Amino acid sequence: MGLHQASYQDDPTLCDRVFELLELPFPGVSAGRRQGEGFGVPWERCSTPFVAREENRVSCHVGLLEVPIRVLGRDLVAGGVHGVATHPERRRQGLFRGVMSELLVHAGTRFDTLFLTALHPEYFADFGFRVVPEFVHRTGCLPTRVSDSRPLDLGSPADLALMHRLLDTRSPISDYLGVGSEKGCFGFVEFGSTIRYSPGLDAAVIAAPTERGVRIYDVVAPTLPAFPEVLGIAGSEGSEAICYFAPDRFAGSFRPEPHDLTGGPDALEPGTAGWVMMVRGPFRCDGFPVMLPRPARC
Repeated sequence: MGLHQASYQDDPTLCDRVFELLELPFPGVSAGRRQGEGFGVPWERCSTPFVAREENRVSCHVGLLEVPIRVLGRDLVAGGVHGVATHPERRRQGLFRGVMSELLVHAGTRFDTLFLTALHPEYFADFGFRVVPEFVHRTGCLPTRVSDSRPLDLGSPADLALMHRLLDTRSPISDYLGVGSEKGCFGFVEFGSTIRYSPGLDAAVIAAPTERGVRIYDVVAPTLPAFPEVLGIAGSEGSEAICYFAPDRFAGSFRPEPHDLTGGPDALEPGTAGWVMMVRGPFRCDGFPVMLPRPARC
């Protein structure tokens, strides 16, 4: 059994073995891998793997990403811990502790702050991670009509290039907790999402309709439009919007509400209970009503 930092470049078969493992606790996760490839930013380019291997099987994996974030107005690069899994036949044998410990040694030389999202925060508390309470923000703001809004087709080379340009030049959606020019998680999570774009505002909005209005997940633009314009780009026709990020950079009246950890209809992922953000190291927005935007939850 080998516990070590591995390399996708040195072992072209490793990514297949990792996803064979990840499919066990996360059925369907390989779709994200295909989405990243379609977006032009494959998993192998973004993630540093730490694994326990035996013969041709990966028995435990924890990955590490570089994620540019903004925290209370300060831009920094944090380490994103993701893809945590141990083969059912090898659990409770110390593999996870060994792999995570090696990752932390490596990450400690590169990042002051690490973060992850988890359904089982108790797995990570012993490694110094703490839960950061998250909040959604609700508003009754009415949309401004945006006549040139259209859906993006990321299967089109022109729209794909446009989306990459927007990410390269984006302004973080929040000064409290925003994401910078990050593409690995974005492609993995959002390649198949509904993304609408306004050429006049040069802004893309990731959103989903609800019975009462719209759920806003992200706004990607060099200059953020006004919030009624965001709703107009999204095509909202309802009277309510829920923001799954801190809307401190938008004018308007937003009501923070604790994120529904029961997995109810207003949860970030309805039907998924207990999905929390955890942080290790300094995190200046402790105590602020923040949420890690969905495109960074990989």
